Amino acid sequence: MRMWIDLVRDNPVIKESQRSFWERIHPKTWPTNTTITIAIVAIVYFVLITLALQGISFIDPSVFMFVSLTVTIFVSAVVLYGTLAGEREKRTLDLLLVAPVTASQIVAAKTLKVVIPILAIIVLLDIPALVFAIVRNANGMKTMSSGASFPIAFFGSTVLILSVALFVIGLTMLVSSINRTTAGALTGTIAVLFLAYIVFPVITGVLAVFSRPLSDTMSSVHPFIALFHLVAPNPGWSNNILIATMCSIIHIVLGCTFIVLASRNVDRERKRGIAPNA
Repeated sequence: MRMWIDLVRDNPVIKESQRSFWERIHPKTWPTNTTITIAIVAIVYFVLITLALQGISFIDPSVFMFVSLTVTIFVSAVVLYGTLAGEREKRTLDLLLVAPVTASQIVAAKTLKVVIPILAIIVLLDIPALVFAIVRNANGMKTMSSGASFPIAFFGSTVLILSVALFVIGLTMLVSSINRTTAGALTGTIAVLFLAYIVFPVITGVLAVFSRPLSDTMSSVHPFIALFHLVAPNPGWSNNILIATMCSIIHIVLGCTFIVLASRNVDRERKRGIAPNA
């Protein structure tokens, strides 16, 4: 509770960013082109759902879960990679470091920038997943082609996606706290995500030649593999749920650790009295 009060409720950086955020999203402040763009996006979104429903026998609700996971990873990285590195590059980080706020409050405020975009993505992609599940069930089809329990897959995928979002947020903030330019932060973030989600599965596949159990254990921490266990489970449901749970826990722990490390990097800059570029 004390942490919530210090980092969120009484955080002056968050209060200021909230004020500017609500001013930006208020419809009265939107220029005409923004209003038109949002209207077009909304129309296209519902038209695509309507068209997709025409092929409901070929499209599984799990498709939207995988899309949600993929988009969440990219959005988390894109929104946050320049938060600290950008402030440092523009020399505005110096002002934050001498302000009456802690390093943790600065990082918390920057991190919360991505909360609404992520929640919006999850909601927008959960809606068609639910619609498809309802329509498939109403038409006498399996809710999910694999025969998996939709409620378990739906809830489990949401928890998994949120945990992966936290991991990517923490990783991106850590990389941004280290780099002096936004270009360096973006490159570093993409490189680490590539290693974690592309190279790592390849390595686990190679290890299968020597030890299948070790390969399976390592690959189970990959979010896409864990999600596959939820939407297309093997007969042992408990094992599949356990895999998704462990994957979520690992991502949450790593994400929190990265955020703490990012805060410490900012705090070290404060103690030095100047930002690295000063």
